[in-house]
Amino acid sequence: MKSIIISSGYRVHINSIDMNGFTGRCCGGLGFAVNEPKLKIKVEKSNKEIIKGEYPEKVKEAADKIRAFYNIKMKLKITMIEEIREHKGLGSETQLYFALGTAITKLAGLDKTPDDIADDLDLSGVSGIGYGAFKYGNFVVDTGYMLGEAKKDFVAHSTIPPKIVYNSNIPENWKVILFIPKNIISISQEQEDKFFAMYTPVPESEVKDIAYYTLMGVIPSIEEKNFDMFIKSLNVITKLGTKKAELKINEQTTDKILEKINEKFGFAGLSSLGPACYTFYDEEKTKIDLNELKEEFNNCEVILTSVRNKPFEVVMSDE
Repeated sequence: MKSIIISSGYRVHINSIDMNGFTGRCCGGLGFAVNEPKLKIKVEKSNKEIIKGEYPEKVKEAADKIRAFYNIKMKLKITMIEEIREHKGLGSETQLYFALGTAITKLAGLDKTPDDIADDLDLSGVSGIGYGAFKYGNFVVDTGYMLGEAKKDFVAHSTIPPKIVYNSNIPENWKVILFIPKNIISISQEQEDKFFAMYTPVPESEVKDIAYYTLMGVIPSIEEKNFDMFIKSLNVITKLGTKKAELKINEQTTDKILEKINEKFGFAGLSSLGPACYTFYDEEKTKIDLNELKEEFNNCEVILTSVRNKPFEVVMSDE
């Protein structure tokens, strides 16, 4: 095998479930993988190091970290067929590491699963949604970590991936629209750690509401294909917990975008720390004019997409 192509969908992180920890368990979350945008990378054995893409330093940093951990000396040609989107709230860095980790270890003859890569490279120690989106696709709910065991506190990374307790296809007629503000990025790394240290723990009552509307609202609505219940539940979940603080990060821009989305569709959410915003619509009941949306939201990249109801994909070649 000389080359490998990995593709995976980015993810929307709807909200964390428990950022209080009153039971001894913390974090958890719900979210989903999207078909577009996606990450697509070709990795080849090479006589010299070549990286083709918009963010070569970021890609090289990831590849070097992976090779160092697994003691792989092989030179690589890495081509970003579909690019990463840094600090937009769509989990691009997690998908990059999972994709490169999978490709590089396979080229080196190592049999590493997504769980192995998550453990080895500390990729799912804060949120399980990116991990679940890569490994499974679909709509994902994870149950987080036990405080003081695998995870010391809300900021520290866990030493193990969380348990994915729900992973299901979304009805095909439930479509997603992403609104990604141009020229705006979110916080990351040290700033992100400080953010969560500042805004946790959240009130216990809000945790209970998020958990209730996840278990008794979102999950049964997907199983029963009840779009109205799904949206009603998301409208509660996305206004509680740390999401209230996350909405403030780029509020001068995202507040107006979210308000307009909500007026048009009855629901508007912020993915992770933003600035990417999103909504759902039922295409059997609502017709979308993409050009009209792009004109109305001209400060955003507008993407009509859907939940990616499949895991990451691998294509290997001897050429």
